Amino acid sequence: TAKPTGNETMSRLRQERKENLILTDLYLLRKQKLELLWQHNSR
Repeated sequence: TAKPTGNETMSRLRQERKENLILTDLYLLRKQKLELLWQHNSR
């Protein structure tokens, strides 16, 4: 098996980090929406 070069490893790590950030953003957006709904319903 060919060993991945440093650049390949870095780009893969960067890609994974990007996907994690997107997931985190989606999670935070969903959480904000839920909190807004709660505030709206509790009135």
